[in-house]
Amino acid sequence: QVDVTVASRLAVIDVRKGKGHALRTLASSTKDLGEWDQIKVPIHSIQSLASEILWHGEDVFVHEPNDLQQYIVDQLHALVANHE
Repeated sequence: QVDVTVASRLAVIDVRKGKGHALRTLASSTKDLGEWDQIKVPIHSIQSLASEILWHGEDVFVHEPNDLQQYIVDQLHALVANHE
C-alpha cells in the first residue's frame, strides 16, 4: 500500500530566462530571480530528471537535492572520460 500523504521530493533548480521550457512545464512553483527563475520540480526519477537537466547545459543550475547534483556530476565525468 502506498502512503499518499508523503509528498514527492522536490528539486530546486535555477533556469535562465527564456530557456528550459521542458523543465518549466514540470515545475510546481516558479520564483523570479531576475535573469534566472528558480523552479521546484517533483522528483519521480533522478535519472530522467537529470537527463532533462543535462539537455539544457549551462542554462540550468541544480541547488538541491545533493543526490541529483552528484548524479549529474557523475554523468558529466563519464561523458568527458568517454571522449578523451
